[in-house]
Amino acid sequence: MTASVRDLVAASHVIVHQRVATVAISGDTLIRLPEGERVPLVAAALDARGFRVRDRAPSWSSSDSTVAALDSAGQLTARAPGRATITAAVGGYSARALVEVVLAPASIVLESGDAQRVPAGRKLPRLVVVRVLSRGGRPVTNTLVRARPEDADGGVEPAERATDAAGRVRASWTLSPRPGRQRLMVSVEGLDTVLTAAAEADPVPGNTKIEVSGAPPAGRVATPLGAPVTIRVTDSLGLRLGDVPVSWQALDDGTVEPEADRTDSLGEARARWTLGPRAGTQRTRVQIGNPRTMPPFVVTASAAAGDAATARVAAGNGQRGPVGKVLPREIVILATDRLGNPVRGTPVRARPAGGSVADSVVASDSTGRARFRWTLGRQAGAQRLELRAGGVDSMVVVTARATPLAAANLQFQNPPATATRARAAAITALVTDAYGNPVPDVPVTFSAAAGTLSASRVMTDDRGRATTRWIPGAASGAGVLTAVVRGTTVRATHTVRVQAGRPRGQS
Repeated sequence: MTASVRDLVAASHVIVHQRVATVAISGDTLIRLPEGERVPLVAAALDARGFRVRDRAPSWSSSDSTVAALDSAGQLTARAPGRATITAAVGGYSARALVEVVLAPASIVLESGDAQRVPAGRKLPRLVVVRVLSRGGRPVTNTLVRARPEDADGGVEPAERATDAAGRVRASWTLSPRPGRQRLMVSVEGLDTVLTAAAEADPVPGNTKIEVSGAPPAGRVATPLGAPVTIRVTDSLGLRLGDVPVSWQALDDGTVEPEADRTDSLGEARARWTLGPRAGTQRTRVQIGNPRTMPPFVVTASAAAGDAATARVAAGNGQRGPVGKVLPREIVILATDRLGNPVRGTPVRARPAGGSVADSVVASDSTGRARFRWTLGRQAGAQRLELRAGGVDSMVVVTARATPLAAANLQFQNPPATATRARAAAITALVTDAYGNPVPDVPVTFSAAAGTLSASRVMTDDRGRATTRWIPGAASGAGVLTAVVRGTTVRATHTVRVQAGRPRGQS
């Protein structure tokens, strides 16, 4: 602003400060959001001319934050169905908008009716039940759900229906006549996700034919066949049935490894068969479809004998017995060939890691068995006997557990030479057998010529120790402690010199 008198001029600056006249929230006055949605809100303070007043950020609030919640930046979160009024305030001015939170489909859940199986062409016994949920996990009512079998020859009733008050729709599904896996596609209006329910259509015995493809299987015992065994599954008209479940089981101690658990598009299934150890005819059972409705199909193979030798423990492993004594049962080693037949005259050499055997080398008898009597060593615990059969590379190991003999020795372990009157001292007695092995779980009775014992009868622990505490009497001199293994003559005594001591707390 300027002012002039004749040739004199004066100028000044006038600053006009904006004043808040109103507050406006951008967008509609009714904001409708699905549950779980988050949107930013914008509000501005305006002056009387409608211009935005800068540096005046509004404060936000909600009439019901359980329905619609706002943070300080105006981020709106739709929490639960309902209505709430939101307010943007600047100074003494404010603006309001209504927020309505509605349920909207966010997911579809298969509650029951999945993974059923019936003969092909039959109706499933249980209804397929799906449930439509909102983002917050609430059921969405009155939402259209459509169901369609992937196989056009199947059927579903109803094909479409609106969800009930619990958000559920139930449908009855009839499978097509084609055996194998079938699927029901379920979709919800407004959702891109498609839910799939699965069912197994089992082949019908009267309309199913199974045969071996190729030459009859043949090979050597305990070896894989040169080529996989192939079966072909067709219907009564010769139409090949694919995607039908197949399981294999060797019946004569062989093994069978399927290449797939279902028939391929040609209706074929293959498995690699390792024959069992017996010569002659061997069998593998093939189960097509449901074993409750379809009888098994048996494939036979001719097994020729082979040559090899094995040895194993037939009896006597894992025994328990006293140290230094002969085990109650014989150690029996069975020598066989790869056919499983017993081999006579096979030398079996025994080498005990503890103890001894009567004969270190024994030949197998007519039943293929070599028998040994094993005398355990003198140390308690696990013991091991190693055996090797002639012609067999692997070693056979027999184990046994040696237990201590009866209590034979008793001694005080690290006993004190002196003790102080009225002060407790730990007294430990060690019980061992004739070979010095600790003897657990035997009762030891303690006694003292003077003073008191915390326990007079104590069981030995797994290290053969029994421990008590002795408080000497008032008299000084020699105190005699005695320990006796109850029920035996095994005993020990120890003399302790008892001396006077200062009262506790004095130096």
